[in-house]
Amino acid sequence: MEFVPRMCRVKSTRLTLIAAALIATLQLCGAAHAQSDSESKARQFPHLLVEQSQETEVSPEDAMDVAFEMKKAAERADELQADGAKYCGWGKARVDASDLDVAISHLLDRGRLVPEHMSGSKMWRASFVATDLIRQLDIGGTGCALRERYSGGAHGLFGEYVSVSERLRSLTFKFDQLAARQTLWQEEANLGNLRESQQGDSGTLKVQLRSVLAAAREMMEAAKAAEKLTEESERVSGCVLGDRPTSDLKALIALIGDLSRGPNDYLLLASNMRAANLDGEIAEMGIITALQTCAPYAAEKKKARIMAEQALGAYHRLVKSIVEFEPLIVRQAEWEEQMVQF
Repeated sequence: MEFVPRMCRVKSTRLTLIAAALIATLQLCGAAHAQSDSESKARQFPHLLVEQSQETEVSPEDAMDVAFEMKKAAERADELQADGAKYCGWGKARVDASDLDVAISHLLDRGRLVPEHMSGSKMWRASFVATDLIRQLDIGGTGCALRERYSGGAHGLFGEYVSVSERLRSLTFKFDQLAARQTLWQEEANLGNLRESQQGDSGTLKVQLRSVLAAAREMMEAAKAAEKLTEESERVSGCVLGDRPTSDLKALIALIGDLSRGPNDYLLLASNMRAANLDGEIAEMGIITALQTCAPYAAEKKKARIMAEQALGAYHRLVKSIVEFEPLIVRQAEWEEQMVQF
């Protein structure tokens, strides 16, 4: 029983972590939504396209500084693996710090020199690997949450998980903000060229739009289901979430609406796709919080167990949809970079 008060303090820390991550997410969404509004005006008034970029280019040195700190945090996460397997039933890691190291090395010229210009698409690749590491940690943390009321080892590791994931999440969001800023800078500086290129290759664009639209619709349905279940978990005894991240799915709804109009009326941009993807990630943070707050009581309370099982299913469905959407963002960003010269 001595674990319960300490567990409550860890849970409070977990909610504080989620709140901090949400603030960073919303700041990034704000920048992307501003770009979406700008592009909406550009669609309506193509002759008024702004020639000067409102965004400034990201310093490659600043980006690499954050990337290397992110790598250190990932290496710390790797160190939890042995105890995770021992106390919390963790399986073999499918992604680790070495995968992030490879993605970060691709940001450099010849793998070792800081480039003159940073590639937004390569930044997204590194960011998505780090996000995958965070998801792996979250599932591992859930395994500890299931056991922490009855195991000192699991309880102690859950506390370490919160600290390590907080650090990695914070750095990943910081890197995300830089990636978003770099992508916006690339797009705003070349908006006219990107429009002409898409209109000149309408066949390829139609295929890309169909793929993005289908993936966005699946993410929308999964996010709505996760949000609904997160709300329901608050009425289950033991599953007390307190302040939690919520998403109105505004950017995702806007993307689906714009895509539905077809290639003649819409300029597809990686920044708008990423803003929509972030809506899904906010819903993801909500459902993993619900899962982890219900998990400690799953063994003794039927409603908490049922809710935890449903939350786990909703989480996996949502993450699958997000992970399938991420390569489309990278592909779009790569295409945009191929169409212009920096």
